[in-house]
Amino acid sequence: MYGDSYHQQALEETKRKRTAILATIGAISSLILIGLIYACFYIKNKQKMRNIFAMFFATANAENRPDVNVKFGMIHKYVTGDSGVIESPDYPGYKNNQRFFWTIDIRPNEFLRLTFLDFDLESDPDCVFDFLKINDEKFCNEQTSDTFFETTTTGTSTSTTATTTVIAPEPEERFVSSFVGHVEYAFKDARIQFKSDSMFNYKGFILKWEKLSYCDFKLADFGTNLDDGEAQFFKERKQIVC
Repeated sequence: MYGDSYHQQALEETKRKRTAILATIGAISSLILIGLIYACFYIKNKQKMRNIFAMFFATANAENRPDVNVKFGMIHKYVTGDSGVIESPDYPGYKNNQRFFWTIDIRPNEFLRLTFLDFDLESDPDCVFDFLKINDEKFCNEQTSDTFFETTTTGTSTSTTATTTVIAPEPEERFVSSFVGHVEYAFKDARIQFKSDSMFNYKGFILKWEKLSYCDFKLADFGTNLDDGEAQFFKERKQIVC
């Protein structure tokens, strides 16, 4: 008799636990269902939610990054703020064998306007010697200009040491590149790189950058500065973030 009573109590306890588990599962399922319904009916554009999270994490990451990070002889700077100026190292007149990188992060509702205030780098059709690179596009002089500094190195032997002489050019009217006043737009984070080789040195560059809001601009404001792909991207992104 005692064994039957104990067995009955155990069955009732098992049923209560099962009921509690089912109730918990039901409550969780209801919350998930409510969340899905809310997502379907009230969040019309998933990209906007992604943008909110991206803006938060981009801001947090930028605050935690070091200003200067030197690695493998290259200098990498994270640029913060809403606008500013980037100059080639030692402007005017950069040195040999330099590698500089700048990173400008933007939020999903921003894009970058980059204006060349001054520009003079070694000329080459493929920009393989000295160049400024903005994301995937390289820039260098389209025509030959006078060097700002010319570096020459003497020959060496077992008893001599190579010496380097820097010769300034004769005073004259300076070369003005066709890139001066040129405007570029970047619709993603900007990775800017400057590289100089081991021989000729020129004046360098001054690049003004500004973070702008999609909501403050119309496509017509860009004139002919955007290609078809960039124009389409601008229109689609503005519909999302504004």
